Amino acid sequence: MLKKKSSTHGQNISKSMSYETFGRMMFLDGELQIAAADAYIYNQSMVSPLIEAGNSLNNVAILGGGDGGVLYELLKHNPGSVTLIDIDKEVINTAKKYLKDICFDAFDDPSVTIINDDANTFLDEKHDFDAIIYDLTMHPESFINVDREIYLDGIFSKIKDNLKMGGVLSLQCCSQFDATTRGIITGILNKHFSDVTFKKSYIPSFCVSWVFASAKRK
Repeated sequence: MLKKKSSTHGQNISKSMSYETFGRMMFLDGELQIAAADAYIYNQSMVSPLIEAGNSLNNVAILGGGDGGVLYELLKHNPGSVTLIDIDKEVINTAKKYLKDICFDAFDDPSVTIINDDANTFLDEKHDFDAIIYDLTMHPESFINVDREIYLDGIFSKIKDNLKMGGVLSLQCCSQFDATTRGIITGILNKHFSDVTFKKSYIPSFCVSWVFASAKRK
């Protein structure tokens, strides 16, 4: 699981908050990924664009999402099949053991296929999904040797190619204060997709409103 959040305003405050406040929390590379008490806000924000679009959900992919929260929320809507692609098997195993309040038994659902691979590599295979949820980082600088904008443009181009016409993309973007990332993602989404929409959800454990987006394949 590539860490999906960085440059979170108020991150140090989040680290000092207690278990009694937010329940179990997952940190990767020192950064908060999700907290049990308000995980539902993040997860619903990621899944709701798929439901609101009213499209078929026969075949859905989640890129990242190793904590299982988005997967659990998606399964409430009875998709035909879900493929979760996360490079970090250890994160999934940790979630199964320690984050039951977030993932519940989602990983054991018979409609779910787990693939431990790099999502970027997986997308090279050209699948045909009704919807894709991007639950990965917008800050891949620690593992790439190219410009961040070039990398993100490439992976979102692949996402477009893996969606059916009219298929829905949902993604997490950044803190409301990260104007640079918001600008990059806006340009990339408008280049490759239509019906681009942004919304904000306040997530207490992040101490900030988080920006989410959705779009459709042209």
